[in-house]
Amino acid sequence: MSGNRLRWINAWYFVGHEDSNETNDAADVIIRQPDRFLLNQEQVFAAGGGWTQVGLSLGLVGVSTLAVFAMCPRTASHFRNGQCSAKEWFTILGAGAASYWVGQEVGRRAFGDQSAWQKHWMAYTWIKAQNRFEGRRILSKAPSY
Repeated sequence: MSGNRLRWINAWYFVGHEDSNETNDAADVIIRQPDRFLLNQEQVFAAGGGWTQVGLSLGLVGVSTLAVFAMCPRTASHFRNGQCSAKEWFTILGAGAASYWVGQEVGRRAFGDQSAWQKHWMAYTWIKAQNRFEGRRILSKAPSY
């Protein structure tokens, strides 16, 4: 057991924390007043792009699935006959998942309010982190170090 108590901190937690930008300014406000940026369900849906984003995402899933079948007619034949192998299922589902993610990202940035969406989820995560249940173990047992 090592006596070194220094711990490595992932760079994503501290790189850029001193920059003056909209995200960092919003984070400072969230620490003081997190409910300012919280949105209700309809507002989160609208900030995410609404039905236009959903249509774009599902449309891209359909196009990517048809592209997989067009590029490999044997996969389409196996799918039609219910004979797909694990590799073919992985190709179909992977193309669908990747295109759905691209549709969500593009839809949110093109048709929604990316800034409001990001600030809502930063505030939501902050509140959830503050309200997490840590259990009785930390109060009743002596430290193990």
